[in-house]
Amino acid sequence: MMPKVYAYFRDTEARQEALVSGRRVGGDLFAGLYDLEARGWETDINLRKTPGTVPHHAGAWISSYLHRHGGYGGDFASCLATFRRANSADVVWSHADTLGIPLSLFKACGLLRPPLVYTSIGLVERFRAMPESRWKRRQLRALGRCAAFVGYGWEETEVLKQWFPECPVHFLPYGVDTERWKPLDRPKTVDVLSLGMDWQRDFGCLLPFARAHPDKRVKIITSRHLQSALGAVPENVELCDPVPLTRIPEEMASARVVALPVKENTYSGATTTLLQAMAMGLPVVVSEVGAIRNGYHFREKESCALVPPGAPALFAEALSRLLEDERLRGAIGAQARKHTAEDLNWRLFLKEWEGIFRTILMENPGESS
Repeated sequence: MMPKVYAYFRDTEARQEALVSGRRVGGDLFAGLYDLEARGWETDINLRKTPGTVPHHAGAWISSYLHRHGGYGGDFASCLATFRRANSADVVWSHADTLGIPLSLFKACGLLRPPLVYTSIGLVERFRAMPESRWKRRQLRALGRCAAFVGYGWEETEVLKQWFPECPVHFLPYGVDTERWKPLDRPKTVDVLSLGMDWQRDFGCLLPFARAHPDKRVKIITSRHLQSALGAVPENVELCDPVPLTRIPEEMASARVVALPVKENTYSGATTTLLQAMAMGLPVVVSEVGAIRNGYHFREKESCALVPPGAPALFAEALSRLLEDERLRGAIGAQARKHTAEDLNWRLFLKEWEGIFRTILMENPGESS
């Protein structure tokens, strides 16, 4: 009998579109969930079940109550609507804090039976920002009931090991499908391309470079909210709304350099976008934040240009150096492609995930029954 994993993902338009159309874009939208089927797993996902009226209202009330009393809310409605299906699985996997935090509370209450694997993507920042309260302490204790934590950011996993010393915590470098993300021969119409919608992006770091180099075209693809936070920008900076995932390779291929400035944090080094650009053989300048400072081996592989976070002058210097030296761009791009293909590819990523799931099943026999 195939082992079954029930996964929880945050609801987005792109994920719903993929589910409706039948496209299994595991690498970019579902973190490899559907790729596990080829490895002998049965899979299911919360997004296939829309919460009805009762779960919707009950979930909203619970979330509001927690917010009022110093705790962290979340998508309780989706969890309430899917308990029956989740409890039929051998392991439950959360890939969003807004779902993982509610699931850990239900696990502590005995409502969720299978072992819970929690992918942490910003949990440390969320709880550090919360004031001390009784409910914050309760939620942290509930999180300690998880069967394991997995983090794609090195520093985040180091903090989680301190917070939950009795719980296995795995650092798992994110992977990229190097067959899908590969070099494209396109005219270079943009000097510097930056993109992403994570609130840790620091696009303002690019403006000093743009002002100092009015002859260079800078393109920033991000949400309207992050665009507005930039205020007035130089004439050579083009602000664009987000584009479909299928257009991202063409956008990247049109740029001489990809720039990914990020604020200091534990979980995100613009990691997904970074690896995609590297797999395409593009030279990237990225902030060396805690999430990627260790574990990805970027510096020793020399596969991207690393700059301290919050240092616009150094970021501008790195961009200028690459734009002025075509041979250097080519060398870094080639090494980037090699590094991702050999060390950060999707096959290795899936192998690690499957190993984590199988270990949890061996260590928690019969927990879902």
